[in-house]
Amino acid sequence: MPQPNAATLASPAARQFRGFVLAGAVGFLLDAGLTATLAKGLSLSPYVARPPAIALAIFATWLLNRRIAFRSEDPRWVPEMMRYYAVSGMGAAINYAVYFIAVLAFAAMGLTARAPLAMLIAAVAVGSIAAMAFNFIGARRYAFNRQPRG
Repeated sequence: MPQPNAATLASPAARQFRGFVLAGAVGFLLDAGLTATLAKGLSLSPYVARPPAIALAIFATWLLNRRIAFRSEDPRWVPEMMRYYAVSGMGAAINYAVYFIAVLAFAAMGLTARAPLAMLIAAVAVGSIAAMAFNFIGARRYAFNRQPRG
C-alpha cells in the first residue's frame, strides 16, 4: 500500500479533514453525552433524546469547523451557518436513520437490557460515522466554499 507523502499530508483538503475530524470528535462527545443524559438521566425515549443532542452538536461543530478546519473569516457568518445547518441537516437525517436502525437492531439482539448506555453510545457512533463523509464534502464544497455563487 502506498504511503502518503508530505505534500499529500499538507494539502488543504488533508488539513481540513483533520480539523473536521477533531471538531466531529467534540460534536460526538456532546451528542452522545446529551443523548445519554436525556435518555438515562431523564428517562426519555432514545428516539426523543437524540434530536436536541444533534442540534447542539451541529452548532458546536460549526463553530469549531469555522475556526479550525476551514479557517473561515467570512463576515457573513449567518448565511455560512445556514448553509452549514442545511448540509448538516441532511447529514443528521442520514445519522438519525442509521441510529434508529442500530437502536432497533441492538434491542432485537437483546443488548438494550444488558448494556443500555453502551448500546446508546454505540448507536450514536454508528450514525455519526455513516454521516461523516457526506458532511465533510458538503461543508467543504458548499457551507465553507468561498467561491462566488452565481
